[in-house]
Amino acid sequence: MGRFLFMLFLLPFVCFAAELKVRQPHWRPQVVDNFPNGNPQHVVFYERGGDEVDLPVKEISFYINGRLKEEADLAVLSGEIVRHGASVTVHPQGTIFEMMTFEEGVLGGEVKTFHPNGQLKGKVYYQNGLREGPFESFYASGEKEEVGTYDKDRVSGEWTTYHENGLRASSTYYERGIPKGIAEEWYADEGKTKARRLYADGLLHGDGKTPAVMLYSEDQSVVEVQDFRLGKPYGVHLKYYPNGRKSYRVNFARGAKEGKEEFFHEDGNCCGEGIYSNGVAVGDHLLRYPDGSLQKVAKYDQQGKLLEPIVEYYESGDPKASYFQIGDAYHGDYREWYPGSMVKSSCRYEMNGFEGKVEKFYSSGEKQFSGNFQENQREGLFEEWYEDGKFKSSKWYVHGKADGLHREWNSDGVLLFEANYKNGDLDGTLKSWHNNGELRQLSIFAAGRREGKEKKYFDNGECEIQATFKTDLLDGEFMSWYQDGSLHTELTYEDGVPVGEHREFYAPEGEEEAGLFRIFFYDKGQLEGEQRSYHRNGKLAASVSYKTGTLHGKKVQWNDVGELLEEAEFDNGNLKGRYFQITQEGEEVVTHYKNNLRDGIHQVFHPKSEQGKVKKLDALFVGDKLEGELSEYNNKGVKVVSTLYKEGLREGISTLYTDEGMLTMTMEFKGDKREGKAVSYYPTGKIYREVGFAGDVRQGETRTYHEDGTLASLYSYDGDKLNGLCKEWNEEGVLVFEGEYTGDLKHGKFNKYFDNGSPRLLSYYEKDSLKGDKKTFEAKK
Repeated sequence: MGRFLFMLFLLPFVCFAAELKVRQPHWRPQVVDNFPNGNPQHVVFYERGGDEVDLPVKEISFYINGRLKEEADLAVLSGEIVRHGASVTVHPQGTIFEMMTFEEGVLGGEVKTFHPNGQLKGKVYYQNGLREGPFESFYASGEKEEVGTYDKDRVSGEWTTYHENGLRASSTYYERGIPKGIAEEWYADEGKTKARRLYADGLLHGDGKTPAVMLYSEDQSVVEVQDFRLGKPYGVHLKYYPNGRKSYRVNFARGAKEGKEEFFHEDGNCCGEGIYSNGVAVGDHLLRYPDGSLQKVAKYDQQGKLLEPIVEYYESGDPKASYFQIGDAYHGDYREWYPGSMVKSSCRYEMNGFEGKVEKFYSSGEKQFSGNFQENQREGLFEEWYEDGKFKSSKWYVHGKADGLHREWNSDGVLLFEANYKNGDLDGTLKSWHNNGELRQLSIFAAGRREGKEKKYFDNGECEIQATFKTDLLDGEFMSWYQDGSLHTELTYEDGVPVGEHREFYAPEGEEEAGLFRIFFYDKGQLEGEQRSYHRNGKLAASVSYKTGTLHGKKVQWNDVGELLEEAEFDNGNLKGRYFQITQEGEEVVTHYKNNLRDGIHQVFHPKSEQGKVKKLDALFVGDKLEGELSEYNNKGVKVVSTLYKEGLREGISTLYTDEGMLTMTMEFKGDKREGKAVSYYPTGKIYREVGFAGDVRQGETRTYHEDGTLASLYSYDGDKLNGLCKEWNEEGVLVFEGEYTGDLKHGKFNKYFDNGSPRLLSYYEKDSLKGDKKTFEAKK
């Protein structure tokens, strides 16, 4: 566990989606769940809140090999941890599988899924946890696969699927989540019809003229005709050969087969028939081959009970199968034969469950399988053979559970597996071998738990793993090797927890000698002291200090040429002093911490360039809250943003500049809300626009000016909504527009004028509805 927790701190603070919160160095990780091998399965990150309480901000889950599986942002709502913000799931090979966003635990916005090759697989929108609006899915090639619409989580309107060649595959119309009207399917070749179905209230339902189901072959001949009434089979159902002749006919009444069921050969002659009464087979049911010989025969009394076994025959006349059925369930003796009357299988069923001895044979007559069942549970010796008579497996069972010696062999007669079971659990020595006969594993189990020494080997005979277990927990030395015999890991455990020094080595590459990858130190399962990792070239990659499993002391990372990437100091898990980091984008970040809270100068520098070290951001934190001026600079070092803060909230004038340092906008803030005037400027420095704000929304007049200082427009807002008379003028001062609004709705005159002041459009509205006619005019020449 500690090894992966240590490596977690070495992961770059990046994310797959821009919406995910970037992991911060002062967040405290807590391992919630581990895999049986000790690797973390689920980790939650906490951030110190304003009331000195650690609050969950992110959760990360891993695959058993340590790869990232899922990352999601968190919040606390009414005392419960919920997802809030972005969530990303990853395929085992590392590409994104799914991206979604939550709002206080409820799914909302766009959800995207991806194929392992990175191609978009599907996208759908959520509103308050329900699918809403358009849906699209795509093949791994990028071609469209399906499109449709959701209405309150129910499919709605037309849903269309496509073949990968771009032609339509199906079309179904839905209302309130159930199909309605005609649903069609097409073949991939030239869009030929494959099927047509009629629905009423979500049920198959013919209209009296057109059957409910029509199936077609690729040459467009009818394959099958079925009719339904409110989902129940109705009337005559037919199937056809490609030559257009019937292959099958049956009639339905009250949803059940009624009367004669008929089968036909391709030449039109009847080859089988039987009678049904209210869905129950009665009398003789026969099926014949084209030469008239029996293919299948079943004889029933008038209540539908079989009078003798159903028998199926090969065309030669040899029996193929013999069995009893009750409804669709096998019941009683079951026999199968190969052509020539050689037995294929023999067993007995009790309502589809095995009872008694089951045997299977190869066509040569050699036995393939033998076993006994009691109430469909395995009981006693079960054996399998290869066709040459060699053993494949031998296993003992009691009441359906493995109990006794189990053995498995390959087709060359090499023993692959040997172990003893007791009451379903491994018990005693387990041995397994590679196909070449080399030992693969040697373990000892007691009541399903590993106990004592365990060894695993590569197929070249080299040892892969050597470990000791006590009641299924690692206890003692654990060592592993690469296939060439070079050392991979040296670890020590006590009662399943890591202790002492743990070493891991790189895999050898070519002639290069494998070097130390990382070295950890544990005390009763907790990381203790300095933990180090190395680059393949032997240079130190990271040094992180722990005290009883908590970060305490220096944490430093370097690249493979010895350049500093990160430097921090912790005091019992809390960041303190100067924090330094080079991001993946090459930006340098310097932040100061006090008791895990940002406190002091915070600076960011652009990636190194020919201009040298250029500042990107300069700010000051007091008690984790921004205080004073926050300045942002472009990559030439020119200030482009100035924002004033007080106790973490924007307060006072914020200013924006062009990349050349010219004033472009000023805005007033009070308590982090826009309050007062926001002013935009032309590049010449003259005022372009003035917008009034109150309580973070537009309020009062918004004025726009021509570059000569004359008024260009005048709009009035009340609570961020247009209200009153609004006007626009051209550069000559001629009125070109006037409109009256109430609550953002056109209400009153709404007129436009040509540049000479003559009318262009005259109209009148009441609450956004046109009253009377619009009058339009041509420009005067």
